Amino acid sequence: MNTQDMKKRSRQFFEECFSKGAVGMLDEFVSPQFVNHDPMNPNIRGRDALKALVLRYRSAFPDIRFTVEDQIAEGDRVATRWTARGTNTGSFAGRPPTHRKVAITGVDIDRFENDQIVEGWVEMDQAGFMQQIGIAQMPSVSA
Repeated sequence: MNTQDMKKRSRQFFEECFSKGAVGMLDEFVSPQFVNHDPMNPNIRGRDALKALVLRYRSAFPDIRFTVEDQIAEGDRVATRWTARGTNTGSFAGRPPTHRKVAITGVDIDRFENDQIVEGWVEMDQAGFMQQIGIAQMPSVSA
């Protein structure tokens, strides 16, 4: 698979699975041996665990939409810089919905093997996300 095809598949993964909620398409994009390296979701191993994660986010933010801002591909990896926007209308992290709109940014690096994503690394603005939905507050800076 060439780098342009990998970039296209990574984009489709965000658009179809996360933005549209078509978790059945994960079977096409993601290997059954998938391993996720994400400090916010450290125990995601395998396709079914990833499907559950997508459904959990879509349940809390049913209108979530991912916008791919930039992609770079080299060798067997694609780096995707993204922005996600949605409204917290479902429970999240054991908390009731806040009905707040959020906009978060992140970067995923996906490793491909046999036309599927087998490993992913995720870095996102966790502090900003938690602040926007009201789980955490940023400390004020004194002069």
